[in-house]
Amino acid sequence: MNRILSYYKKENFILNKIFLRIIFYSNNNKIETTQEIKKLTTKEKIVLELKRDNSLTREELANILKVSANAIKQDLSKLKTENKIKRVGSTKAGYWEVSDDK
Repeated sequence: MNRILSYYKKENFILNKIFLRIIFYSNNNKIETTQEIKKLTTKEKIVLELKRDNSLTREELANILKVSANAIKQDLSKLKTENKIKRVGSTKAGYWEVSDDK
């Protein structure tokens, strides 16, 4: 972020509770982009983390997401029931398979 702010001015970034707007200038042309901000649920965060590293354990997920291991266990169970994730292999040597559908 510091590298971005060293090149672009803070005025190029507009942030509120609903969206983030970034204004870029390229060859004296103004390019604006707006990104809606959405707070992710713990289940969505788990899916993202498992896509990044499918060998994560419950304890590692709990540490990354700053929630209890029991909360992770419940969310993993719900995600399995919803067929969004699947455990392949053993508990220690296995990995998570994440479904591609939304």
